[in-house]
Amino acid sequence: MTTIENIKVYGSNGGLVLAILFIIVALGLNIRAASWISFANKYGTRERLECGNEYLEIITPNYQIYELIKGDPGDIYHGKEASKIMTNAFILVQVSWIVLITGLFILVTADLYDIILLDKRVNTFEKIKHPAVILLVVSVAGYISYLSTYSVYINKLVDGMKNADLAASGVPKVSNMSQLYALYLPTLAVIIPILYIIVYQSLPFNSSYYIYAILYVIIISIAIQFNSTSLNLISTVNTSYAPTIEDLQNKVKSILGTNPTQVPNRAADRTAQDQLKIDLIQNIKSVETTDGDNFILNDYKEQLWKYLLHQNGNELQNLLTNYPNDPKIGAITTAVNKIRIDMRNLRTDTSLQKAASAFTTSTLQFAIIIFFVIFYAIFHFIYKHLARPIHASVGTASIVLLLVIIGPLYGWLQAVINKTR
Repeated sequence: MTTIENIKVYGSNGGLVLAILFIIVALGLNIRAASWISFANKYGTRERLECGNEYLEIITPNYQIYELIKGDPGDIYHGKEASKIMTNAFILVQVSWIVLITGLFILVTADLYDIILLDKRVNTFEKIKHPAVILLVVSVAGYISYLSTYSVYINKLVDGMKNADLAASGVPKVSNMSQLYALYLPTLAVIIPILYIIVYQSLPFNSSYYIYAILYVIIISIAIQFNSTSLNLISTVNTSYAPTIEDLQNKVKSILGTNPTQVPNRAADRTAQDQLKIDLIQNIKSVETTDGDNFILNDYKEQLWKYLLHQNGNELQNLLTNYPNDPKIGAITTAVNKIRIDMRNLRTDTSLQKAASAFTTSTLQFAIIIFFVIFYAIFHFIYKHLARPIHASVGTASIVLLLVIIGPLYGWLQAVINKTR
C-alpha cells in the first residue's frame, strides 16, 4: 500500500472517528453539567415552595443555578465547576468540526494527487490549471482565512466561559441563534467547492466524502444548539441575575454604614442599622454553621444580599416602622425601596430557570440522538460485518427491554430523591 493510500485510509477512518469521539465526549461533559444544574433547579424550587411567601434568597432556584455557574470554588456544588465543564464541551465541539473539515481537505488533496498530479499524460501547467485543483486551493485558503477570524471570537467566548463572565469578554448575550448561525454557516461555504469537485468533475473520488459532508452538517447543527444553550445560560447569569444581586449588596452596605461588621448596640441604643445587622445574623444562622455572633457579619460581609428575606414587597419593614426617628431614616427608606424593587425583580424573573431548562433539555435530546446513532452502528456492525444476525437481534431486543425497565425505575427514583412527586 502506497503512502497516498495510507493517507486515504487513515484520513477517512481516523477523521471520522476523532470527530465523532470529540462530540461524544463533549456530550458526556454537558450531561454531567446538566445533571447538576437540573438538580440545583429542582432543589431550589422545592425549598422555595416549602418556605411559602417568606424565604431567603440563598434557597431560591436562581441562586442555586448562579452558585453552580459563578460561585466560588469549594462552595455548594463546587462553584464554577459546571461552567468549566461546559467550557471544555464547547471547545471539543469546535475541535470536532475543525478535525472533520481538515480530514476532508486531506482526503481530497490525496485523491487529486493520485488522479491528476500523477497523470503523466498531462503537463505540470495543465495540472495546476485543472478546475479541481484551483477550487481546492481556493477552498483551503478560505478555510484558513476564516479560522483566523473565527479563533479571535472563540477565544473571547472561551475566556468568558472560563470566568463565567461573558460581559467581561466583550461578547454580547446570545439571546437567539442568529449570532451562532452567522458564526458557523460560512464554514459550509468552505466545503461547497469540495462538493462541486465530487459531483461535477466526474473524477473517481472516495464515496466517504458524502459521509463527511452529511456528518459535517450534523456537527454544525449540534454546535449551534450546544453553544446557544450553554452560552445563553452563562450569559443570563451575568446579564440578568448578577447585576441585581450586586445592586442589592450595595444597598445593604449603604444602610449598614461605615461599620457594617460592628456588633449591634444594646437594645436601648439600637438604630435601624443595628436592627438590620440583627436580622442578617439571624438569617445567616438559620442556614449556615457559624462561629459566634461577633464574627458572622465579618465572615459574610461580601455576601449579605443572599441572606435577605423575601416578604412579598414588605422587606425590611421593621426598620421603617420601629425606627421612624432614626437620623438616617430618609436615606434608609430610599435604600429599602430600592431593595424591594430588586427583590421583586428576582422573584418574578424566570429567565435564568428557563435558560437552565433549555440547556438540560437540549443536552438530553442530543444524548438520546447520539445514543440511537451509536446503538444502530453497533447493531449494523454485528449484523453485517460479523454476519451474526441472531446475536444482533437478540442483543438489540435485550437492551431495549432493559431500557424499558430501567428508564421508568430511574425516573421514579429521581422523583423520590428530588421530592418532585
